[in-house]
Amino acid sequence: MEATRFTKEQKDTINQIVKFLGQDSLNHMIAVFSKCRKAPTIDPDLLFNSLAQEQKDFLNSIDNRFTVSPNLDIFEEPDDPIVERHVKNLKNYIVDIPAFYTTASFEKIRIARERELQEIEEWERKTEQFQAMIAREGFRDDSERRQWNETQENTKKNYDQLRAKAGHDAVDNMEFEGACFAADSKVTLQNGKVTKISELIIGDYVCCGFENGKKIFSEVFLFIHADHDTVAEFQLIDFMKQDGSQGTLCVTPEHHIFVNGDGTDFAKNVIPNKIQLFISNGEKLVPVTSTHISKERRKGYYSPLTRSGTILVDEVLCSCYASAPPYQALFNFAFEPLKIYTKIFPSNYLDKEIHPYVKLLNRGHKIVEFLYYLNIPRSL
Repeated sequence: MEATRFTKEQKDTINQIVKFLGQDSLNHMIAVFSKCRKAPTIDPDLLFNSLAQEQKDFLNSIDNRFTVSPNLDIFEEPDDPIVERHVKNLKNYIVDIPAFYTTASFEKIRIARERELQEIEEWERKTEQFQAMIAREGFRDDSERRQWNETQENTKKNYDQLRAKAGHDAVDNMEFEGACFAADSKVTLQNGKVTKISELIIGDYVCCGFENGKKIFSEVFLFIHADHDTVAEFQLIDFMKQDGSQGTLCVTPEHHIFVNGDGTDFAKNVIPNKIQLFISNGEKLVPVTSTHISKERRKGYYSPLTRSGTILVDEVLCSCYASAPPYQALFNFAFEPLKIYTKIFPSNYLDKEIHPYVKLLNRGHKIVEFLYYLNIPRSL
């Protein structure tokens, strides 16, 4: 959470994550402020008094468990006592939380959300029955009756298509099985070297975008899963660079990529000569239109997770997330506990099985599917 501002988007994201994890999750949350000036970093009371009332209310709801991620440009000395104090505070908060947020806790929330969806479906079913009854009693002839039935059938088909788009038909079997990026996909390291994604290690900093004409880099803190031997199906998205040469993004169909300036979408939804991607020209991100889509089976897949939640792969701006409906800010927030945890206890997880934390989040995919079904903007 930024200490210098509290936008409507940030407020909405907090509200959504509490709905996502349930009210009980507040007992397990710790707020970490970034972009703090020197004085508020040194004095927590000064920081608290400078916050917006909505931020104070949120901190009160989590029993004022908050600390600061000090700006290392200000506190740059090794073993700075201010930095050590905030790290110690964070460790103490983690240790003092009386119980873990468990899958059982989350399961209660998931069941409640499913019940809400079932109630909506039941209401729609009864509404259709009522409309059919009224229409049946008011028909003038069989031709009008048939026309009404066709209208009802088309309405039902459209509804089912929306549900299928949201993934409800296959939701019980849904897992994060998307392989993400091909092993030979390219990324740029902080030292300027372009390397295969399969050669990344935890702690590497990779290009994740641009700011003021300069590349910005984010730390790889986790691999959601990775395997060098498994053969997976990838989507190849061709595009034309500004210099006239062709580029290709190799990614699984369920992966999220940034498109059309309105957030992220599944790679499988990219339409040639219609959907725009965002690629690097060395100084900034520029929109280009995809020119051709094909599929290809390749050996090896890797799914690195950066602290920014974004990564430039094959020069294309991509999300680090996949499979669930594409809500970038929501998933950034959902991964915050893991980001904080790995700051203290770095991860060495590298396995073809999905990381346990992601499996936990996967238990809540129906809630996200429901947001998608309601057509909530993907910029959330």
